[in-house]
Amino acid sequence: MSTAESWLILGGLFNLFATVVVGYALYWVRLRDPVKPAQPYALIAHKLILWNGLILLALATVIERTGFDPDVNTGLAVAEVLVSVFAGARTVSSWAKNVENEIRAGGWLARSIGVGNMVHLLVIGGILYGVTRNILGI
Repeated sequence: MSTAESWLILGGLFNLFATVVVGYALYWVRLRDPVKPAQPYALIAHKLILWNGLILLALATVIERTGFDPDVNTGLAVAEVLVSVFAGARTVSSWAKNVENEIRAGGWLARSIGVGNMVHLLVIGGILYGVTRNILGI
């Protein structure tokens, strides 16, 4: 198993564990006042962390088929794990602070969403490019 695969698998499992913890916290918060609607970022945090965990595990299955140097693959993997953990922490923080809309809140929240999405785009796009190039024999 390569270093890149290890990073992605550990990051994916960490995210899956975190989504269970967030889901458990969401359950207890909702149980205290079942009539009150759930805070939007409670549900967003739970779903975002779950999806990031699944994405990291999926990327672990294809990262070695990019044809890139192992150091490049490791850099892509580390970047994706860090941005997924940061995104999860950001949404949990927004839930804790009872933020209604991160974009409207502006400041570092709005900028961090854009930076995080750009890193996701570059990393997943890079892996897609490498795998496609490798499969087509280019």
